[in-house]
Amino acid sequence: MDINQLIEKFIKHNCYLEMGAGKIAKQFNSNIDDVIKSKIIAKNKLKYGTEYNPKDVAFKSKPILQVTIKKDTNNNAKILLFDLETSPIISYHWGTRKQFIQPENIIRDWTILTYAGKFLNEDIMYSGTAKDEEDFDDFNIVSELWGLLDKCDILVAHNLIGFDRKKLNARFLFHGMNPPSPYKLVDTLQIAKTNFGTTYHKLDYLSKFIGSSGKMEHFGFDLWKKCMDGDEASWETMLAYNKKDVIELEKIYLELRPWDNRSPSISIFQEDPSMCCTKCGSKNIVYKKDVYTNTREFKLYQCNDCNGWSRSRSSEGKIKALMTQ
Repeated sequence: MDINQLIEKFIKHNCYLEMGAGKIAKQFNSNIDDVIKSKIIAKNKLKYGTEYNPKDVAFKSKPILQVTIKKDTNNNAKILLFDLETSPIISYHWGTRKQFIQPENIIRDWTILTYAGKFLNEDIMYSGTAKDEEDFDDFNIVSELWGLLDKCDILVAHNLIGFDRKKLNARFLFHGMNPPSPYKLVDTLQIAKTNFGTTYHKLDYLSKFIGSSGKMEHFGFDLWKKCMDGDEASWETMLAYNKKDVIELEKIYLELRPWDNRSPSISIFQEDPSMCCTKCGSKNIVYKKDVYTNTREFKLYQCNDCNGWSRSRSSEGKIKALMTQ
């Protein structure tokens, strides 16, 4: 069977998607690589309702999103959600296990291949690739990213602190750029690790855990290799994969936000910061109860829009009457 026939078979009989590629290849007298590609395409077609063109594996997906994104109409903060895809480092090395690779053994260092990003409450998806640049020079897309970061008040990404921000800063430094204007950081990976004992904290797992569709499936590391080889369709797939990550990131951020007590307060960005939710900026908040520290009493409010909790900034009485530890 060719790829088209395999895809049709897998969509009609979903049970084949759970079988091993080798067993299917033997049963249908097909190439195992064609089976693997067909399974991925069939899964994406079933999940997203995609239209497949066998000459373009970068099919344009129209995901069916189970999680509805509600816009924060009262939120004036510029919150940028973004994701990067980087190239692998190519080097000379003597073994396949743990190695220390000297700088002179590096053939080609990593660069940024693609990026995607959007501002919360806006529909425009910003993106770029280095596919048309010599040796994948990322100066142009890094410049675009610098401009986006310079505009934002808060930057959101999954593993932002451990990966994305450091990688971005490294490329800014490499290209001789000044730091963009300061912004606050929100790392959804850190929020998940701090607050939830989910089995995994990866973006794909969290997306499915909250009822969404997860990351877009692709051909694994072969996708990166084909991009490095200049395959046009693979570059399109990489960018589509990158954009889908940002869509899932936004849904995860909005779901985790009410649980996070460490992120910057949104209320400070409002024209009238008094009595509004610190998580989303809404004024649709209701008083719930009084809360106490060792020497202070505060009013606690819950937001009816995002379900987050906020407390009054000014304490309520009892201060002079209390002794401190």
